[in-house]
Amino acid sequence: MRRPEFLRTIAAIGDADGCEPWRLPDPLVRTVVDRRHPGIPRVGWADVLADEPRRRAAEGPIPLHAARFIAKRTDAPLELVRTVVADHPDAAVFLSDPAPEVLADLCALGPVAGADTIVKVVGNGLAAGTLTPEYVVETVPEETLRVVADSLWLPAMRGTARIRALTGVAGDVRLRPLFVAETGHGRTRNLRRPGVPEHWDPVPVYGNAAARLFGKGPGLSVDRLLHEADADALLAPPPGTAPDPRVLRRLAEHVDEHLGGRPEAWLVAFRLLEDGFVGSLPELLETAGAVTS
Repeated sequence: MRRPEFLRTIAAIGDADGCEPWRLPDPLVRTVVDRRHPGIPRVGWADVLADEPRRRAAEGPIPLHAARFIAKRTDAPLELVRTVVADHPDAAVFLSDPAPEVLADLCALGPVAGADTIVKVVGNGLAAGTLTPEYVVETVPEETLRVVADSLWLPAMRGTARIRALTGVAGDVRLRPLFVAETGHGRTRNLRRPGVPEHWDPVPVYGNAAARLFGKGPGLSVDRLLHEADADALLAPPPGTAPDPRVLRRLAEHVDEHLGGRPEAWLVAFRLLEDGFVGSLPELLETAGAVTS
């Protein structure tokens, strides 16, 4: 077995024939082992950075294939990542832990970056802990910030809740429509599919009492739904079902308001859940916050 190849230039990184020969319509080789080790290749980032001025003067911006490779690496130097984002703003969505400088660079590009790209970068940064809600509010332009505040990307929901609080848009919302298919992972990924009854049934994820509220038509208050919802069903829905992301976002706002980053408040909330707290989830969070304030 060959050892993982050591890549030292942008040309080597962007060598699609060697990196992914099986994707070619008429591959020159039949297995990865012929050209590259099947594992993750090692990269000499110092060599890549040293060669980049010469290569850039001769060839121009970093090729898209190489840019995506660099963005997906967690060990790429910040200087090179910022160059990638300047050449290909859309590649920033592949950064799992974007640095604050990257978000600032994207915002400085204006409309070129696009709101969807900034939303994904902010979400990744909030989930990874490399971006704070306060920094996001200070950096992202107001128009795009509203799009960020309305994001339904689940891994970053607590950070989004803090952003909504800082921008003054936190609060009860109406479910119009009653269900959305969005997962928060992108507009092309659907949470629910037509023809799958359990995807549209509120009983498994909210309980019988809350599900009866859905019969009153669109415009259901999320806070009212949370006050009627069964905590076990909402927090641990059956496989193949999921609460509406708008409901989870409002729940995250309650968590941010009453528990925040206080470990003692979280501990009390967990104990109340274990002890079978008689009341709604918002009331439980409010009680845990009041006990530890």
